[in-house]
Amino acid sequence: MTYKKIFFKYIIIFLLVVFVINTIFFIGQQSVRKILESDRFFSFMMRNVMLNIDKLSTYEPTTEEKNKFIKNLEKIKKQWALD
Repeated sequence: MTYKKIFFKYIIIFLLVVFVINTIFFIGQQSVRKILESDRFFSFMMRNVMLNIDKLSTYEPTTEEKNKFIKNLEKIKKQWALD
C-alpha cells in the first residue's frame, strides 16, 4: 500500500471519530435541554429550594460558625482589595 492509501484511511478514521464525538455531544445537549426545560425538573427544583429556604430561615449559627464566616469574609476582602 502506498502512503496515499494509508493517509486516506487515517483521514477517514479521523473524520469518522470527529463525527461520532460531535453527534454524541449534540444528542447529549438536546437531552440536557429537554430535562432542564421539563416541568417535572422545575417542580423538583422549586420544591427543593423551598425546603432549603425553610431550613435556612430556622437556622441558628453558633458563635464559632459566625466567627469562621467573618474570617472567611475578611480573607475574601483582602484578596479582592484594589491597591
